[in-house]
Amino acid sequence: LDLAYVHWPVPGKHVDAYRAIEELVREGKVRAIGLSNYRIEDYQELMAAPGRKVEPAVNQIEVNPFLYRAETIAYFQTREIPVVAYKPFLRGKGTEEALVVSLAEKYSTTPGEVLLRWGFHKGLVLLPKSVRSERMALNLACASPAHPVKLADQDVAALDALTDAGSEATFQAHFAKRAVADETNPTIALGYGALGEAADS
Repeated sequence: LDLAYVHWPVPGKHVDAYRAIEELVREGKVRAIGLSNYRIEDYQELMAAPGRKVEPAVNQIEVNPFLYRAETIAYFQTREIPVVAYKPFLRGKGTEEALVVSLAEKYSTTPGEVLLRWGFHKGLVLLPKSVRSERMALNLACASPAHPVKLADQDVAALDALTDAGSEATFQAHFAKRAVADETNPTIALGYGALGEAADS
């Protein structure tokens, strides 16, 4: 397996989960370990754990103009840990935002490409979700430095400003709910799997 993730930094659990995957790396069954949904303090806890030897390859977190986590992004990027951004379209809602639609008209492109170009401008690895092969090709093309859409600095700043105190509070509340170990049924109770798919798509 090329990459195995610790999907959520559940208190009292995630360090042991990381160590378990480290053993798979030593056995040659996994090539690299990724973090997912790690905040700065979660990463620091992991780094302080004794006996840890394998450095994390990436940190996959939700990032888009509506949840622009600049401090977290900068922290991991300065440590040469790429930030992989999921929900770049905010489950499709981001493409309906008035500013995004306006910028799409300004640059003669689609709202989705505006959001992707914003993400690449920030140095993110993006995970746009699509089942259509033609859309996948267009999404991939957005990663090219030769892509014709190059957002002006003032437009990037305007998109940054879509993150406000309300979106930050919503994220913190969601994180607090998810980062709780449930001994009786940890995956279903925390919203993973089929029962939680709609909330996480």
